[in-house]
Amino acid sequence: GQTITLTGAANNWAITIADSAGVTIDASSLTNGLTIQGGGPGGNFGLFIVNTGANLMLRNLTLANGGGSAFASAGNDGGAIFNSGTTTLIGCTLTGNSARSGGAIDNGGAATQLTLLQCKLTGNSASSGGGIYRSRPLTVSQCAISGNMGGGIGFGAGPVSLANGIVARNT
Repeated sequence: GQTITLTGAANNWAITIADSAGVTIDASSLTNGLTIQGGGPGGNFGLFIVNTGANLMLRNLTLANGGGSAFASAGNDGGAIFNSGTTTLIGCTLTGNSARSGGAIDNGGAATQLTLLQCKLTGNSASSGGGIYRSRPLTVSQCAISGNMGGGIGFGAGPVSLANGIVARNT
């Protein structure tokens, strides 16, 4: 597969999504997919921040090594994605991401919606919600959330829908 390695960030996240018309990254036609990765365990920046009113759709991507110890120590949330808008992930893998809360994804903005379909979240870490920290609406269908430190899903407020998936072996 192909890999894009992000090497730095402004305002703590490498990629800012601010487009209300929507941004889509679809790697489903790439043989062996596409990985977008950050700085790893010692890193100091998250991969994506989705602003209020913005829309992001990711399909068949791997998001790896976002956030990191310096990022988490600075009180940042969402190692791979901090969602304040509307974000949909289909067939994605999130692994090796870390943050204060929401090791892989923090769904914490005031007007957010997060939907995951057929995704795998494994090997992510946070003090709460190693896989996902959810304080707003969350829909998870046909996903595996396992092997994350800080729990699979950390709960704040807002409705959650889990269907036909696995949330197991999170510590």
